[in-house]
Amino acid sequence: MPARILATLVIAGTLVSSAALAEDPAPAPASSPPAPAVEPANPMGGPSIKPATATPPKPTLITRDFAGKLIPLETRPEYAAIDLLKLTPTEKAAIDTLRSDRATRVNQVLQKHYTLFLDIQGDSQSGERAKAMTKIRELRQAEPDLFEPPLSERVSGLLGTENKAVFTSLLDEYTKAEVADRAPAKSPGAADGEDSMRGATPAAGSPEARPRRRLGDQAATPPAFDARRRESMLTMREIGRSLRSTVQDRTQRADAMMKAIGATPELEEKIREILRQGGAANPGGEPTPEARAETTRKIFALLTPEQRAQWIAASRER
Repeated sequence: MPARILATLVIAGTLVSSAALAEDPAPAPASSPPAPAVEPANPMGGPSIKPATATPPKPTLITRDFAGKLIPLETRPEYAAIDLLKLTPTEKAAIDTLRSDRATRVNQVLQKHYTLFLDIQGDSQSGERAKAMTKIRELRQAEPDLFEPPLSERVSGLLGTENKAVFTSLLDEYTKAEVADRAPAKSPGAADGEDSMRGATPAAGSPEARPRRRLGDQAATPPAFDARRRESMLTMREIGRSLRSTVQDRTQRADAMMKAIGATPELEEKIREILRQGGAANPGGEPTPEARAETTRKIFALLTPEQRAQWIAASRER
């Protein structure tokens, strides 16, 4: 082969090899995963703060109106405090029995001393406090088991250590708030300590100069006496609630019966008078079977046969 042709072939092979190398690209580097999208910052928002764990509110019996005055409880503080506790099954069974037995006993005392209780209420409402206290002492002597030991001690004795501590704390807090709420307001413009001198003995020679008990002496009343007086007050309120409950129940039953028989206003007035007489004969509680039969007999004398049947049907429904 001529030397010129051989040189030409060598040069062509070199060019082909270079072209092939140029056309075969180098392997691409491994691709990395896409970066997560970043939420744009809110220029109007504050720093991100992790919410703190909320602390459960401390239980309390105290609620106040818009004027800041204590709102009285609708039941005894002891019962209201119990309702805030997490009772064990044993505690709950014992407390339920106590409440049921006491409700029965309160109703028995109300029936037995109905007139005396109304006298106490009347004296209290008319401002005859001394008379009312004398009659309350009479009721205490007649029914000592209703007042002693105090209900707070009876409930406390049925609670475990933890619940007993919470129960006592709730009652103490409420009692202090109630006493503070009843305290006389300070006279406008009076300097500190000025009101406390209003009970001091007048100066010698004054027409009013005579022995008077200082307010400081009243504040020194023995705690045992205060507890006794408070238990009397709470028990009298308890009896009053029992009476209101009885009266309300009787009224609701009478309303239902009047509606059942379609009583006219004149007939309704006559029937309610018979019911009032029956209630006065057995205040504060359910009438005896004999008294109930007598009341029914008087009412049936005013009704038509159809109304009697309606009365009986309504009575069975209740």
